[in-house]
Order: sequence, then C-alpha cells, then structure tokens
Amino acid sequence: MASHNFSAVTIIDTCNNSLYFEVTERDLEEDCFQRSKQVWNYWITCYNHKFLMFDGERDFQLRDLTKSQAHVSENQFQIHIYDSSLLDKKGRAVMLYVNKPDQKDGKKIVVCCRNDKEIYAEEMDVPQNIDGLSDKALFYRTELAATNKYMFESTAHQGWFLGFNPSPESCLLKLVLRHINKDQVDEPCEFHLCESKK
Repeated sequence: MASHNFSAVTIIDTCNNSLYFEVTERDLEEDCFQRSKQVWNYWITCYNHKFLMFDGERDFQLRDLTKSQAHVSENQFQIHIYDSSLLDKKGRAVMLYVNKPDQKDGKKIVVCCRNDKEIYAEEMDVPQNIDGLSDKALFYRTELAATNKYMFESTAHQGWFLGFNPSPESCLLKLVLRHINKDQVDEPCEFHLCESKK
C-alpha cells in the first residue's frame, strides 16, 4: 500500500452530519519491487538481426555474431522478473544482466541508467528487494501486440525506452535510452527475445 503523503485514519464518531477521525499509527508496507524466482536466459536481438552484448568494459552494444559466438554464455542475457506492490499497467518490472566472465564472486553486469538518462553497465549483486517506485536497474517490459517483439521502459524515466543509437566512439550501435511518445513506433527500441535453454 502506498504510504507517501497519506495517513491511516479510523472513524471514531459522527455528530450533526459530521465525521470525526483519529489518525492511527500503523506500519504501512512501502511501495517496492521484490525479486521473483522467475529468471529467463535470452539472446536479445534487434533490427538487422544484430545481437545485444556487453563489450567487456563499460557498454552494451549491438553486434553481428556467428552462431558459435552467440552461444557463448557471456552473450546471453538473463531477465529477472520483479513483483511489485503496485498495480501497474506499464508491464512486468524486470532487470537485465549478463554474467561476469570470471564468475568468481557471483556478481552480475546489470543494465542501468543514470539521472542524465545515459545507459551504463554496473557490476552488482542482484537485489532481493528494491524500495520505492523506480530504480536505475528496473525496466517495464511490454510485449508489442502480435509481433513477438518487446520494449523496455525505464522505471526511473517515464517515456524513455531502451534502444540504440550509433556510438560516437565506433561504428557500432550502443544501447541508450530513447524518448518515445505514447503509441509511437520506434524500431530501434523493439527487441526480439530468443530463449536460451540452459
């Protein structure tokens, strides 16, 4: 239940068409996201059948990969579902990440967005709970009707979706946040998810 700017009250009496309330002290459950047990392994592709992958340093990029390159575990993304205390029609809250190549500490390389709406890779443990209404690493996943494509809207920046722009440092396409108006079609923000059987 949302507790921001609200107080729980109890009606204690009525008199002459008036209601008398008493503020009750009660621990209210804050809005939050809780990690579910649902996690899926995917190859994520975008237009031109390029694969989303982590460059090993700091960026997520689209690249052409051979079948053998695509099947390397570091090129597979995990999408972890988060359950919410909110009844939100935006889609399922998810976190996208890849396994670290060395895998010794169990940390993941997570897709995150900064306050300036820049996408970056952050090494972290996947949290069990996330308090609040948004988070730098959570996105609402929505399926585009009858297309088998998905879009990912930032929970931290409404109306901003994961997509691709040319990278200023190379000829590759870099994962970014793109602003999209409601019901706008934007092919660089549409993703195919190909489930990987592990």
